[in-house]
Amino acid sequence: MNIISLSVKGVEYSGWQEVHVSKSMNSLSNSFSLAITDKYDGKLSLWDFREGDLCEVKVDGKQVIKGYIEDMDIDHDYNSHSIVIAGRGVTCDLVDCSFYDDSTTWNNTQLRTIVQHIADKQGVSVVIDSDVLSDASTIIPKYTAESTDTLLDLIVELCLHKAILPVGYGDGKLTLTRSGCKGECKDSLELGYNILKGGLRMSDRDRFSHYKVVGQGSASENKSLFSTVAASGTATDEVVSRTRKLAIGSDKVVDSGECIKFANWEATNRAGKSRSYIFEVQGWCQSIRFGGAVWDLNTLVKVNDSKLGVKDTLLISDLSFSKNLSEGTKTTIGVVHPDTYKSVEKPIKNIRTGWDGT
Repeated sequence: MNIISLSVKGVEYSGWQEVHVSKSMNSLSNSFSLAITDKYDGKLSLWDFREGDLCEVKVDGKQVIKGYIEDMDIDHDYNSHSIVIAGRGVTCDLVDCSFYDDSTTWNNTQLRTIVQHIADKQGVSVVIDSDVLSDASTIIPKYTAESTDTLLDLIVELCLHKAILPVGYGDGKLTLTRSGCKGECKDSLELGYNILKGGLRMSDRDRFSHYKVVGQGSASENKSLFSTVAASGTATDEVVSRTRKLAIGSDKVVDSGECIKFANWEATNRAGKSRSYIFEVQGWCQSIRFGGAVWDLNTLVKVNDSKLGVKDTLLISDLSFSKNLSEGTKTTIGVVHPDTYKSVEKPIKNIRTGWDGT
């Protein structure tokens, strides 16, 4: 049925005529916008909520985003009046806010503990998937946060050196995970079945032939002097035919092994995102015969589109839900190679495009 509602202070508001919800594995700041015309007279007194209120956007009673109302636009003319409510997921505060307090240093502390301390500044809970539990429990010899550091930058820097993926699914929590941890969709994306539109996006603009990560090391009884004091790591992307080199520096304490993992991450992530498919389907949910679950991020999905030459299992990296009076409810699904958000020794060369564009 795809009934979209906004829940605030236990009250459900429905009847929205235009809706936009965006979620991505590349951003913690999921967003929503809901609009209605003529049902209300534009007076705020009829709405028992204000900017800053905690809310939930739901589809058929299932939560899609838990976040905050940030914008309220009210317009009218002689014949009509309208109101637009917009906001972002709870994790948006991790994106926007700084560490703010005086410089803080953690010594010999688990990565997960540092991340939770950082997220606690905005009251955000941290969920750790079992696939990353070992890496998330790694002892960090020394880590320093400055007052001007953005909370997200601190979290990303901690996680990516261990190839951990920080994701905001829209449930109001920060999840530390890895690619494909949410399993495989029961439904599929198939031309002639549910694909309304399809497209392939190919670009090498952000890819490089060589990657080097240089870190700040520290001496250790269990590690060689070279790997800690002169910490560095490299990776290559054989698909990039001309010489393009990228060096990435870190002022945090890492060893050469972590630098290599981070270099592999950069090469793989950029390669994966350079080849992506975009599909549009009707509704916000998978087929009712498969349970009717709302399409979700970080899930694997079988794709079969003969016009684009793809028949493969890919990863859902981006979702855009929409509703309007002319087209009803639709979902735009972005998919990439399943290894895109992993650190692998040999960066992915291609997804099976059926085109001469590896």
